Amino acid sequence: MGVLVNPYIMKSASGPSATTFVGNKADAGTFIKNHSLTTVPFGPGGPCRLQILVHVFASIVADTNLLAASIGGVPAAVNKTSVVFGQSSGGVLTNGLHLISADVAGGTTGTVALNFTGDVSVYLGVFRTVSLLSSSPTDSEKADTPATTGSSSLAIDVLNEGALIAGAGMHCIDPLVIAGVTQSYNVLWRTNKRAIGGLLNVSADQAGRSVSISRASGSSGLTGGLAAVALR
Repeated sequence: MGVLVNPYIMKSASGPSATTFVGNKADAGTFIKNHSLTTVPFGPGGPCRLQILVHVFASIVADTNLLAASIGGVPAAVNKTSVVFGQSSGGVLTNGLHLISADVAGGTTGTVALNFTGDVSVYLGVFRTVSLLSSSPTDSEKADTPATTGSSSLAIDVLNEGALIAGAGMHCIDPLVIAGVTQSYNVLWRTNKRAIGGLLNVSADQAGRSVSISRASGSSGLTGGLAAVALR
């Protein structure tokens, strides 16, 4: 990845960004194209940028394409890093992972609307960030998790006073293990569907920071995926 140059080094008068995990929200368990999840946790209130990991479960890969999203009524950006991975287990099953984000004026809860190409079930991991210098990620990466190993890793550049958010999903029962960020949640949100997410408030520039995912020792599972996004 070469030498990491921090373009924001002369723009830090606003101080470091601060990212916190504020909670999760599951759908009602129904497979539909258009989701409107209410009372999604937004944190303590006040202006902020919300970053939401959207874990997706569908019958086929084509259904998991996220066409549009909004957070608290504000159109959300869909980050370019999305992980869609299929597996066969008595038929075709598909997991997906998307990151959406939007600036909201306040409120401790709100509605998240999601429009997919097909019928899916979703689970949200919500992160709240303040004092960002840019609404665009500084880096984003993804990696598949093969069934043969049950693990994968990626390398992502992070900037001082920024944040790193990572998430993963897998078709398995037992907990997942994530490294490179501090775990925020590790949830069996549907039968054999595991979601995990975590974050790091960054204290120094680092090129190629490693983030990895694996199944807990002795557990079984099928293919999965890992994604990470760096912010400043």
